[in-house]
Amino acid sequence: MNFFKRFYLPVIIWACAIGLSYAQDPFFLQFANSESQFNPSLVGNKGATSIMLKYKSQWNATEVNGFRSGSLLFEESMPCTIFDYGLNLGIDQEGAGLLKTMNLGGKLAGTIPWEIGNSNHNLRAGLGLQWIRKSIDYGRLIFSDELDPKYGTVDVSGTDIPTSFFADNDGRSLWVFAPAVGFSHRILFNNKSRTSPTLQYGIAVHNAFSMSSGNIESILDQDTRISPRYNAFLMTEF
Repeated sequence: MNFFKRFYLPVIIWACAIGLSYAQDPFFLQFANSESQFNPSLVGNKGATSIMLKYKSQWNATEVNGFRSGSLLFEESMPCTIFDYGLNLGIDQEGAGLLKTMNLGGKLAGTIPWEIGNSNHNLRAGLGLQWIRKSIDYGRLIFSDELDPKYGTVDVSGTDIPTSFFADNDGRSLWVFAPAVGFSHRILFNNKSRTSPTLQYGIAVHNAFSMSSGNIESILDQDTRISPRYNAFLMTEF
């Protein structure tokens, strides 16, 4: 119990604090049952065929939609091979549809099992192939050339003032190829004990590079490159 208080309890509190601080981020749509979204090596980690659907809506106001995030995951573990695979679809909407993000892709993971004494080890490597597109509904925005200093968004006759702004590609970015690679290691410390603890940890890199559009995600056709994203995890059962 003293070891739990000194080690496990601080780790659990720290992890919960990190999760709460990033609750508004669409990528933090709960690690449980979405492990492969954080690390592609965890696809099929449950050892069964599974379908997972998640949806989150928050920060809504009267007549204004806030943040909406959703994901659909299909994963299959193939026990006759060392490979598992999965498919994923994700959507994210910020501010009444002003900014939307869609991702679509698949994942493949392989496992290398081995034993050291009484301990079992599973080393997994995974690859995620994903395409991302962003869009903005500029019709919901008001630009400076649409504002009259006296009448607001209409002119003296009450007619809406048009804008001279023109959005390239109807406010949509190109489809950006954003692959991910991940590694994880699972340890069963004593395969002769029914109460043996397990430990699993891993690291992943997302949005590593792009083969098609130079990793540029800009909606305005600017040289804005999608940022890499790093994930690390550590979990245990005891």
